[in-house]
Amino acid sequence: MTPERIIVVATVTSGEKNDEKELQGLIEQMEENEFEVNGVIGDMAYSETENLEYAEEKDIKIYSRLSKTVTHGNRLNPNKFHFNKDAGHYVCQKCFRDGAKTKSYSVIIKAHTHQKQEAFQDTDEFREAIKERYKVKAKNAELKHSHGLDQAETSGLLGMEIQGATAIFASNINRILRILDK
Repeated sequence: MTPERIIVVATVTSGEKNDEKELQGLIEQMEENEFEVNGVIGDMAYSETENLEYAEEKDIKIYSRLSKTVTHGNRLNPNKFHFNKDAGHYVCQKCFRDGAKTKSYSVIIKAHTHQKQEAFQDTDEFREAIKERYKVKAKNAELKHSHGLDQAETSGLLGMEIQGATAIFASNINRILRILDK
């Protein structure tokens, strides 16, 4: 979708497909249609490693937060541990059990790609751009509620592709008319 909220490329997939696997194909379609892609705004699914690496190669910014399991790990209770700077390691305060012979603690070591994305998330540029994500959600809601994409009218992927293309066409015509009216 362009900043003017015109949908220029879309894919329709079956329900078991992951959205994040579609990003590279969507970018390539936009480039084939001579659109310059500088950035992509999306949900956490789009910040997977393959997409981040692909975007870095093409000098495209991904405005998508990393999953909390990447940024914070998947510790159930992070308050059990504290870093003892004098000893240079983490100390478990509440995890020793009677009869246990050892204590263990695992730390996620982030890939360089994730470290760069996490640092990017902390910039003002990222925070400003991610505020625009509501437009994507609003466009999805419009397609579902105003243009009939809330329920499949036919069975099969081809029928859903036709229904999706029709809904997108109607949405784009409405948007273009609103822009021209201004």
